[in-house]
Order: sequence, then C-alpha cells, then structure tokens
Amino acid sequence: MECAGYQAGFRIAELGDVTAVFCANDSTALGPLRARRDSGRSIRGDISVVGFDEIPEAAYFAPPLAAVRQFGELDRRALELLVEELEGGAHTRTRVLISPEMVLRRSAGPAGRLEPAPSDPGLTAASARALRRAGRTLSMPPAVP
Repeated sequence: MECAGYQAGFRIAELGDVTAVFCANDSTALGPLRARRDSGRSIRGDISVVGFDEIPEAAYFAPPLAAVRQFGELDRRALELLVEELEGGAHTRTRVLISPEMVLRRSAGPAGRLEPAPSDPGLTAASARALRRAGRTLSMPPAVP
C-alpha cells in the first residue's frame, strides 16, 4: 500500500496551481517530496513542502525538509513541571505557551524561482526575519480540500 502523503502529493501536483504543502509531521512530508519528484514538478521552484516537528532526519531528506520545530521547548517545559511535582510541588493545572521556530531548508522557497541553496542545512526564524527584511517572503496558500 502506498503512503497517503505520496498519493496526496500526486493529486496536488495535478492541480498545478498549488505552491506549498504544509504537512502534519515530517514523516508525512516524505510522501509529497517523493511525489513532486516523480511527477516532474520541482521542489522549491514549483512548490514548497514543509513539515511539522523537525525530526533530526529532516536535514537529510532529498531535498532537506523545511519544518516547524516546537518539541524542544515543549519537552523541556514538560520535564520541568514533572520534576516540580515529583519534588512535592502542588499539583496545579498549568498552561504552557511555546514559541515554535521555522527551520528553513531547501524544500521551501518562493514559488516560481530557484535561489541558491544555503550552505547552512537549516535557517532559524531569525534568518527568516532577515529574508523578509530583504524583501523575500514565504507564504502559505489556503488549504486544499
């Protein structure tokens, strides 16, 4: 059975006007990356693919996968709360807000034009802000049904 992400990637490729795909996780993003290559559309030149969770292997995908990193801070804060409770702290309901970080890699970029791949395997949110100040933006289209 083929990966659902791979099948969805082919269906999206048939639409022709989609410029970006945001996947629920990095593993799912492998499907659209492969489907793009197999359908003849170029990753980054025609379409951007972005994952969510920034697994360590994302930097080694072909092309390296842009992703939203959020688990490092979430994991750290969850561990802090657990240790506090184990050490006799009061059990209280806690709301934790995290600030996810966009890691830009070669699977994402402005549609319709290729730019040189950065030598750094992942650019941070600060780099993304610098790109925006330089007049380069990354935007996501509305969700495709």
